[in-house]
Amino acid sequence: MDNNTSKIGGITHPASTAVLVIDIQNAYCSPKGAVARQGHDVSMNQNIIPKINRFLQIARSFQVPIIFTRMIEDPEYMADNAKLIALQFKNTATVSSPGSFDFEYAQIKPADTDKEIIKKSYDAFSNPDLERILTKGEIKNLIILGVNADVCVDTTVRSGYTRGYNIVIPKDLIGTMGGKVYRQESAMELWNQFFAYVVDSGAIINSWEKDSKLTS
Repeated sequence: MDNNTSKIGGITHPASTAVLVIDIQNAYCSPKGAVARQGHDVSMNQNIIPKINRFLQIARSFQVPIIFTRMIEDPEYMADNAKLIALQFKNTATVSSPGSFDFEYAQIKPADTDKEIIKKSYDAFSNPDLERILTKGEIKNLIILGVNADVCVDTTVRSGYTRGYNIVIPKDLIGTMGGKVYRQESAMELWNQFFAYVVDSGAIINSWEKDSKLTS
């Protein structure tokens, strides 16, 4: 996957790039959250949060726009088709409801300059506000990170690619729940082959530093 490192220079320039942070919420990342209460391992998601915080600090220093998403995962708010699937698992259908502990951010906090969208589906583009923000900012490139690799991140990666955005994935800033590393690895392999540039976050930072020197 690292063979893409040399290719991202032209598609991570701060002037045309945004960082999209997917669902760093207590529901999916906290040992006291809904997913953990259901008996699933969330340690992978929890462990990437400090790294994400550091990466976002650096992104802000290069004036790269940051957009956070939060997921409402509650049948009361879902579209009918999603509700039918969720209600197959009645005891676990509600994961994240507005106003709940699970809905809140997990050890991360958007800055005043960051933006946020709320979604009721796995795809961040299901909320049209996302594309409006990107269009207004003349964003062509998306750095997508967060959780869960095999669900919300994967759906958003494919959706963004289909809409014509260049997608870059910092592989060390992606998590999944349940300790199912094979799902994450499989998703990354497919992204890297068909939809995105999968690299280490350090390669993105190096690219920003080079762009900064060229424009200074």
